[in-house]
Amino acid sequence: MDTMVHAAHGDDEAHEIPHGWRRYLYSTNHKDIGTMYLVFALIAGLIGAALSIAIRAELMYPGIQYFHETHYYDVAVTARTG
Repeated sequence: MDTMVHAAHGDDEAHEIPHGWRRYLYSTNHKDIGTMYLVFALIAGLIGAALSIAIRAELMYPGIQYFHETHYYDVAVTARTG
């Protein structure tokens, strides 16, 4: 009986579960959201660590410029502390 109701309305595809990256992007499941939170926190930590290393390398030896323009150094400092 239940399959006849779905077939009559033609909404067989309406309740399909997304696969791949769409599973996480469109999810309301707390486990998927927690997984995304951990992944994005790790990515943000790696970016912050890379910026921190670049800033410290710039300040370690005067005269050796890793950032060729002062604007890029200012952007790195602002992004790191923001």
